[in-house]
Amino acid sequence: MKNFTIILIAVALSGASLGLSQTSYAAEKQAATETKKPKAADKAVAKKKSKKPNFARGAKLWANRCTGCHNIRAPKDLTDSEWKATMMHMRIRAGLSGQDARDILEFLQRSN
Repeated sequence: MKNFTIILIAVALSGASLGLSQTSYAAEKQAATETKKPKAADKAVAKKKSKKPNFARGAKLWANRCTGCHNIRAPKDLTDSEWKATMMHMRIRAGLSGQDARDILEFLQRSN
């Protein structure tokens, strides 16, 4: 029941619709890549931001990004080390930023 509660909280935090189609995700991803590339000064500012993982942000990202392609999976389905390996793979596959991957991993491991 605790796993189900965590999943419901994550979905509620995101305000996401679980009926997202892959085409809407693909269109969203294409629109994001068509935007202007950040300037060097913007990159420097982004680099200075905290790299500390954020649990709440990770829950939102998990509900928005991961469930767009996957069925909801309880965080306890995998061990912490298995989630870490999964996130290393999915960071590349899903085009996640390092901070996004750290935040999602924080959510999954703390919920585990």
